[in-house]
Amino acid sequence: MEFMIVSTLKPSVSPAGMREVLRVFSQWQPPSGGNLKSLYFATDSKTAFGLFETESAASLTEITSAFNDYLDFQVFPVMEAQVGAEILGRMKAWVDQVKG
Repeated sequence: MEFMIVSTLKPSVSPAGMREVLRVFSQWQPPSGGNLKSLYFATDSKTAFGLFETESAASLTEITSAFNDYLDFQVFPVMEAQVGAEILGRMKAWVDQVKG
């Protein structure tokens, strides 16, 4: 499965803390069984978006726990837009059929 991990720098992190996050991240490797497919930084300098593929909740926990001192996380299961649109279309048709 794919997950979008949204990380936001905690307000309490100082400029020195931000340098520490970057130093730690520069040495970080994705956990076994996981694949970081892409990583983007927002222009606000405090938010990042990582697309991660794994079948293990343990891998997600390993990723986020490494940076808990510096970042708040939101983790969302995601799918490609075309797949999501197809599912939504089928479900809308089903609901319309049930409603009569």
